[in-house]
Amino acid sequence: MLMGQIPVVSVTSPALAQEVLRKLDLVCCTRPHMTVFQEYTFNYCDVSAAPYGDNWRILRKVFVLELLSNKKLSFFRGARQAETDKMIESIRNRPDQAASINIKDFMVRLSNNIVCRVTFGHMNEGIYGERSQLHDLLEEGNRMFDEIFFGDFFLGFGWIDWLTGKRKRMQKNVKELGDFFQQMIDKHKENFTKRGEDHHDKEDFIDVMIRLCDEEGSQITTDHIKGSIMDIITGGTDTSASTVTWAMSQLARHPRVMKKAQEELRRVVGDKGKVEESDLPHCEYSNW
Repeated sequence: MLMGQIPVVSVTSPALAQEVLRKLDLVCCTRPHMTVFQEYTFNYCDVSAAPYGDNWRILRKVFVLELLSNKKLSFFRGARQAETDKMIESIRNRPDQAASINIKDFMVRLSNNIVCRVTFGHMNEGIYGERSQLHDLLEEGNRMFDEIFFGDFFLGFGWIDWLTGKRKRMQKNVKELGDFFQQMIDKHKENFTKRGEDHHDKEDFIDVMIRLCDEEGSQITTDHIKGSIMDIITGGTDTSASTVTWAMSQLARHPRVMKKAQEELRRVVGDKGKVEESDLPHCEYSNW
């Protein structure tokens, strides 16, 4: 079928999905050219939208080793626990205890602070329950991803996107995000030469990317750092917050399930007074 002038194949069965995602993975793994992907990944300098090749393999290796390895997950466990404690404390200390709260605002702040600690080495500005500059920029980016750009589907009609103002609005948002990331990169570069060799075990993600960028013959550029930061923040903020918010809403709709989950947590946690990550593997009902 056609979407505009672009031929599209619809994968609608498990057998076809297996054919595309397993047998023909290398043929189909590169995303199609899309205006929003090109702009928000700084010309495909990331993992999620970059074409398959050497740069993609390098960035994927960095993600796996420096973000998703057991060593790194254990290293940032304290940061995750500290941010969770801060969020809970902010809810307890609200002036009006009887007033309802928007749980997603708190979860967005929690996810954002944890991601910023891993990526930048410090949490984002602001307090729980309030929006930050970065979150506002990311929300504008999400709105741009919902837009349809004529130039993607009708060749030669990209001028319509400029006429409607969508391209200009998107480029403004990308520039503001790029400037925000550049400030973080510059700050890390200023301190990079002051650090000793023993700092490698305490590096955040930007430190690692700068080190790789400075290696002789490296193909990693500043745009690759920005594109990777975009992947981490967009993948780790709204997605996580939306998932937790949905789960909490389902618990609120099903009191019997909530009661059973609460009883299990009280039994596992005991007299400690708070849930820790080490308790979660013992919560069979909640983890089901």
